[in-house]
Amino acid sequence: MLVFLLLHPTATLAQTPLSLVLTANLRGDFSLDIENQDTTDPLLLLAQDILAETRGGADLYLDLGNAFYPGVLSKYSSGAIMMDFLDYFACSAVLVSSKDLQIGASNLEYLQKYKNVRLLSANIAKGKAPIFTPWFEFSRAGQRIAVIGLSSKK
Repeated sequence: MLVFLLLHPTATLAQTPLSLVLTANLRGDFSLDIENQDTTDPLLLLAQDILAETRGGADLYLDLGNAFYPGVLSKYSSGAIMMDFLDYFACSAVLVSSKDLQIGASNLEYLQKYKNVRLLSANIAKGKAPIFTPWFEFSRAGQRIAVIGLSSKK
């Protein structure tokens, strides 16, 4: 899995800090144990950290792949619960990994239709057309920054 941040080399951007929140290998790893869930569930604990970072001024939240599989809740919800999690915490984009595809490319395509979070991959295609968003851009301090997602075959 690979994400490129393309920055235009200008003096303004070189002096502008860019704060990213990055997650990876979330695997839809919600706990099924209800007792003490707010202090033991790995994704709820991570959610607290994501909130703290974004409230602290982080510019962008990205997930670097393997978010959807093999977590029990994610697997049985065909990724919907994990997509809700990522969308709720304002993840801008999720790199699609080969493991994510185990819940089905058509499920992932469907899930992204109704959420703000983008699924990124420039090299997963049907025919010659990419299935997912290949890239997106955002602005920071008046500069445009592009994020390109490339998925690994592994």
